[in-house]
Amino acid sequence: MATDQLPAFCAYQQRRGRSPATRVKYAVYLEPFLAWVGDRDLADVTAQAIELDWLVRWYADFEQRNGRLPAPKTVANHLTALAAFFAFLERFDYVVRNPMNRIDSPKVEQRPNDWLKPHEDDAVLAAARSPQERIVVSFLRFTGLRSGSELHHLLNADVDLAANTIRVRHSKTPRGRRLLPILPELRPYIERWQVYQRAIGQTAPDAPFFATRNGTAMRHKQVYEVVKRVAARAGVRPRVATDRERINTTEVTPHTLRRTFGSHLLNNGVRLEVVSRLLGHESTVTTERAYASLLDAVIAAEVLLAVG
Repeated sequence: MATDQLPAFCAYQQRRGRSPATRVKYAVYLEPFLAWVGDRDLADVTAQAIELDWLVRWYADFEQRNGRLPAPKTVANHLTALAAFFAFLERFDYVVRNPMNRIDSPKVEQRPNDWLKPHEDDAVLAAARSPQERIVVSFLRFTGLRSGSELHHLLNADVDLAANTIRVRHSKTPRGRRLLPILPELRPYIERWQVYQRAIGQTAPDAPFFATRNGTAMRHKQVYEVVKRVAARAGVRPRVATDRERINTTEVTPHTLRRTFGSHLLNNGVRLEVVSRLLGHESTVTTERAYASLLDAVIAAEVLLAVG
């Protein structure tokens, strides 16, 4: 059956260094696709069948479940998963040719940089109340760490006030493993958090730095909820919640704080290559794409300063 190839593909992606999040995302798209393939041989699945049958069904199902058509980014992610799967099948002779080579992916426009303006930035930081809220919001804001594996795997030993460094050992890419400086703005938050950690007995070097009360590492969902709660309390970028738990009452996300970290550095003259390295991007192209509009403004300001 077609589903027999999925475990081999997942193992192959793991050996290639794909992050767990990427592998899960691929599976979300591939599992229903392979259910559609059923007992057919994957070598018999044509571009015509994918484009005019599978994708038509997938679009209709998505619209029925969500009340809207999928965004171009969602479609592109879907096609990327299928393309990676068929590339694996072609490479290891499960299929003669890759039908995805004939299917075009939609054009996806880069989202505007959603970094916080200074007054919003100050309001969100001021709205954090509990020890967990203060350390999560400040750490994301002044390190630019990703809220998933990077925060989840951070240990007490990785945050070294004496050396003034933060070591990121787990990330979605090899370049994401990096050493960050502790910015002066972040240091007081870390000191207060370590006092709290001592009070609850969570000071072992190999213990999670972002520990819950029972000593387990905070997961992305918990970090996400903290950021949403604090930003909503601050009244920054409110929105009408559409989620069942009614948590999503603000446009601010953990990634907004990551973008704010990078934008603040660029606005203060830090070179693009340095910002790219601090963010753990694979290349400066990724950084430039995400901060294109900001870079244009910085360039314009430099030119006006030079000729003024």
